[in-house]
Amino acid sequence: RMSEVTAAIGRVQLQRLEGWLERRRATAKLYTQAFSNLPGIHPPKIRTNTQHAWHQYCILVDEPEALRATLDERGIDSRIYYSQPCHRQSVYTSHPQHHATFPITDSVASRLVALPIHHQLTTSEVQRVIEAVVSGSSISDGIGKRTV
Repeated sequence: RMSEVTAAIGRVQLQRLEGWLERRRATAKLYTQAFSNLPGIHPPKIRTNTQHAWHQYCILVDEPEALRATLDERGIDSRIYYSQPCHRQSVYTSHPQHHATFPITDSVASRLVALPIHHQLTTSEVQRVIEAVVSGSSISDGIGKRTV
């Protein structure tokens, strides 16, 4: 249940929603452009004729621990939100597929790294994230630091 004060704040925030979404979309576009050709990094794809709200920006990473360590060293927060696949959640313990093996699902779940994406990220903060991911990807491929 929402209080009247919370509802009033929410109504004002809704007026800003489209601008916030546009900012997230612009950040996601910069991320995708910067990460598209990096070895071991697979940015999300967007279906044609759709718009994403970018609640999260998750990249599929071949070596997530190494990338997260690089981001952490640079003071950049990253998360793995989906480390446990849906069919293994405790709510599904009685489901016949709860203990089933899904190799692709298991692999993807442990390699999705969420990067910062919110409407208050500055251009320099977005650039810091990009530089850290680029640097982190070059650790695993032995090429060395690249520029974006």
